[in-house]
Amino acid sequence: MPALLQPGPFNSVVGILSRTPRVQSLFFAMIVGATIYNLVAVVLMFWDNLPFYDRYVIQLAPFLGIAAFALLPKLSMPRLLVLVASSALGQYMLWRYVF
Repeated sequence: MPALLQPGPFNSVVGILSRTPRVQSLFFAMIVGATIYNLVAVVLMFWDNLPFYDRYVIQLAPFLGIAAFALLPKLSMPRLLVLVASSALGQYMLWRYVF
């Protein structure tokens, strides 16, 4: 684990705790738990304030479809329907802010 850390006070604490393996594992688990808790809190804060999926992901859907078609250019009826539907959804998402 010390190979993952940069030199500094946190690395020193981990080095001191490395003499007792159980305490080091417990300390590492506490750091991981706090990191995951903060990640969930930030995601929930952004989810409430900024509808990420609505504004960004759905608007990127047509471009992702075009990129997928460029990588695998086999055209079939289901793929064509998906491209048309994603393009229509993207246009709807774009133009609803105009009116």
